[in-house]
Amino acid sequence: MDTDLSQLIKKETPLYELNNYTLYRVLFVLVIMNYIFWTFCANLLYMFYAGVDADGNRLRNLHESKKEKNDDTSFIRTWFQNIGQNSRQTLIQGGFFMIGNITTIVVMYVLTRCVSFVRLMPGGKDVKLGTLNIFGGSSPNRYKIISLSDLSSMQHREQKVTFLTLRARGEKFIYLIDTDGRFMNKDIYDQTIGMQRNLKKDKIAMK
Repeated sequence: MDTDLSQLIKKETPLYELNNYTLYRVLFVLVIMNYIFWTFCANLLYMFYAGVDADGNRLRNLHESKKEKNDDTSFIRTWFQNIGQNSRQTLIQGGFFMIGNITTIVVMYVLTRCVSFVRLMPGGKDVKLGTLNIFGGSSPNRYKIISLSDLSSMQHREQKVTFLTLRARGEKFIYLIDTDGRFMNKDIYDQTIGMQRNLKKDKIAMK
């Protein structure tokens, strides 16, 4: 059961703050490098197979290949033309593009679910939850105000884990709290955002 802090909390009370932003900025740079790498590999395959005919034989000159394709300089149009001729090669190339795009999108989205700060709002019923942006940075204006009754912590603060996970009612994806961050007012944290709540049961009760 939640502790009544309505008389105790008169102003915004900091409960958590992320310390190491550098790690997340480096992660963003690595994601961009990963995207460039896979895009380069896909483009390299395209350049290689642009000089291969329908039978898989190398043409004498890459420029001859382009000329035989009616001097089409459109990458996308040429890519679709090659589907019928070199389906395996095209699938590999497309797979490289997909790997680069999907990993970039997933990691950047995970970054936006990492918590940068937690503050208990006056009255002790709601919390202000700040999150990182896709660049691994933080902004005081990037936050959500969520009712404590709609939050559930999946681990206790003292558990030996890298991230504490928070679930919010009505949201499919979790929030991540880096345990290397600084926990202020630990007792209040444990009595509020650090509690595990049965969100499904509470939802049924509200109906």
